Amino acid sequence: MGGTNTAVGSQIFTYDLVPDEARHSDIIINGYATNDMHVLTVLEAIAGNQTLGQHVFNMTHTFVRSVYEPKPCQNKPLLIHMDDYLGNEQREILSTMELSEAVQSLASDYGFGRVSYA
Repeated sequence: MGGTNTAVGSQIFTYDLVPDEARHSDIIINGYATNDMHVLTVLEAIAGNQTLGQHVFNMTHTFVRSVYEPKPCQNKPLLIHMDDYLGNEQREILSTMELSEAVQSLASDYGFGRVSYA
């Protein structure tokens, strides 16, 4: 869903707002990376007294848990995180890398795939 971030994606899975034809998907691609690094996300992090990296980590962690939450008679889908953020919001290289670092940590823990052409 364009114009949204991982937090909205989590809500879609948590409240089962996926269209009927997409329920029980075998593959799920998180393509929210650019919006996850938007200035609005930075403001959300500041409002929550978190760094951008902490906020992005928490959003992504919630998303992964909502996708992998056990459902009756359903296999765990293949989850792929697509990082296409090339960095035009943050003016510091370390801030630009916070999304990638958070996702790498979670991918290692949960065993999902990640692709970053950035």
